[in-house]
Amino acid sequence: MAHTPRLHWPEALTTGEVVQLDDERAHHLLRVLKRREGDAVVLFQAPDREFAAHIQSADKHRLSLRIDSADQRLSESNLHSVLVQGVSRGDRMDYAIQKSVELGVHSIVPVMTERSGVQLDAKRLHKKQAHWQAVALSAAEQCGRTVVPTIQPCIKLVEFLAAGAHQGVVLDPAGAALDGLNPPNLDQAFKLLIGPEGGLSEDEVALAARAGLQRLRLGPRILRTETAAVAALAALQLQFGDLGQ
Repeated sequence: MAHTPRLHWPEALTTGEVVQLDDERAHHLLRVLKRREGDAVVLFQAPDREFAAHIQSADKHRLSLRIDSADQRLSESNLHSVLVQGVSRGDRMDYAIQKSVELGVHSIVPVMTERSGVQLDAKRLHKKQAHWQAVALSAAEQCGRTVVPTIQPCIKLVEFLAAGAHQGVVLDPAGAALDGLNPPNLDQAFKLLIGPEGGLSEDEVALAARAGLQRLRLGPRILRTETAAVAALAALQLQFGDLGQ
């Protein structure tokens, strides 16, 4: 059975309404996914709405969808997790963002650290943020979420930590095991701080701890930065969130 494509649609929708897709999404449905008139499509929007639709008409210039029905979809975790990810080289950031969205992260904050091996000017940072947001959108469409996590503007780690007290964890090989963490207040954001490929410096870990983050270790092995984000989020969602429900 073919997978039904899901598209994010932030504007208000009503049953029976006909909407037009932009050229990029129409091209993706028709040329990449090989969909045709009558095929099913799902539109979704925050916080918990899904709309069953079908392709009413399609040609070289436009594609129309008719909204058939509306329903509620509860796909968001009770753990309001925020991934604070040290900016890394290559496709490591894309991987960490994609998988963290699948694991239910609410937002992602890229941070520059002492050991970040990437130097980006304002123009390149803006392009990177747009690219990372597109990665998050694609992951949300694929995994069945109704909320697309926001990629926040990149910031220096010291500035992020200085913004106020934080609830959450920073990965540290000398930290506590998962079952030794204080249970989170689920009414507040829970931050997960991951260093870049070179890790966080001792000063940065100490600064994070003073800002309120608990030190967490994930076992006896050293994980790559993109693996650490996935492993930590999965463990936290299993312990405090909705993974396994």
